[in-house]
Amino acid sequence: MATWRRRAGKRAGLVLSLAFAALLIPIVTAEVWLGISKTLVVGERAPVTVRLPHVGAVPTGDSPAASRARIAVARGDRVSPEAARLTQVAQAYRHGKPGALTALFVAFSLIGILLTAYLRTLPRGAFLRTQITVLASLLVVAALSKAYLLLTPLS
Repeated sequence: MATWRRRAGKRAGLVLSLAFAALLIPIVTAEVWLGISKTLVVGERAPVTVRLPHVGAVPTGDSPAASRARIAVARGDRVSPEAARLTQVAQAYRHGKPGALTALFVAFSLIGILLTAYLRTLPRGAFLRTQITVLASLLVVAALSKAYLLLTPLS
């Protein structure tokens, strides 16, 4: 019981933040390392929902993709030639490059550092148990959100 009442210091916050970033990277890039972001074949069913990035590759006109906002092809739908082309464009923006992964790691580490520093200013947030719980809860929400976005066409 006494160990759970330990107060989290700056070093503990840094270690927790680095662990948080290291665990969040695979969640964010799940479609890359699971191998489900492969090139889609025209006429086959899509294994996951493919969404277009917010920057670039914006569909225009009266295309089916433009009518569904950022979804190129929904999970279970047959892949059309236009959807296959859009997914190829979207794959160019995927997080798989070392520079992008490093940038994500730095950004997530800074978010963790800022969150743990803020929590240390609160009476109960200064406990190590509280900081672990908050960061673990964020990881669970991120994993559930990623699964939701990959497996449903809903936004």
